[in-house]
Amino acid sequence: MVWTSIGVILGYEDEERVILTEKSQMRDVYDAVADPTRRKLLHLADEEELPLHELTVPFQMGRTAVSKHLTILKDAGLVTDRKVGRETRYRLNNKYRAERKIIYAL
Repeated sequence: MVWTSIGVILGYEDEERVILTEKSQMRDVYDAVADPTRRKLLHLADEEELPLHELTVPFQMGRTAVSKHLTILKDAGLVTDRKVGRETRYRLNNKYRAERKIIYAL
């Protein structure tokens, strides 16, 4: 295995080249929803598309901590984001709308 300057691991499996990156490894959905803070963020992002500063209000933590939780949710595919001007807005991924009651019950 070889590390490149951009953090890509190159390896061989069954004589085929396999490229793995941290971004391509999806977080487990169950791990993502295991935290009560992230479940509340999912609930807030389900109601409407919200920027980070509005998602931070209900919590007693800073924007950096909330941003880390949102990154975990995004890596698991549970939330989507989009840039609007200088801010990023977050919303529950439409793919999980049908399962949202199950997610909130965890």
